[in-house]
Amino acid sequence: TISSGYLPDIVEASYSSQVEFTLKHIDNNVDLENETVAFLHPKGGNWFKYLRSCLTQHGLAHINLTRMYEWPQGDESIGLCTLHSAKGLEFDHVFVLGLNNECLSDWEDADDHRYITTRKLLGMGVGRAKKSVIIGYKPEAKSEIIDLIDPTLYNLVKI
Repeated sequence: TISSGYLPDIVEASYSSQVEFTLKHIDNNVDLENETVAFLHPKGGNWFKYLRSCLTQHGLAHINLTRMYEWPQGDESIGLCTLHSAKGLEFDHVFVLGLNNECLSDWEDADDHRYITTRKLLGMGVGRAKKSVIIGYKPEAKSEIIDLIDPTLYNLVKI
């Protein structure tokens, strides 16, 4: 049940377009002086390489939050971490980009414990957001996890 706030955006586009859309969202909707942003991903690590480059080029300071249990001291308002590492943390804005079969296909069927765990992790990660959520995937490599989200509960953005 939605009680208040905005519907999440689900962005169907290339990864670079997902990142570009999200950077525009930050520019237009996020007060980095007073709000926090988390980029979450199931795998982390090298999956953040392109994103780190784009954030740096955009002049946005960021920090790795993987295996951190609280926001570290510093000027960064943007954190990058795995979905696992987001447990217990809370952010104003949560962005989960690159949800493609490439990173979400380690299961055999819907009864596989890895599938169930991934669904729960994604729900937990999205639940870390207080104000906005953006999820992104490539249309030609969409994870079946995306199809589990009720289409009446998000805005689909096709780029």
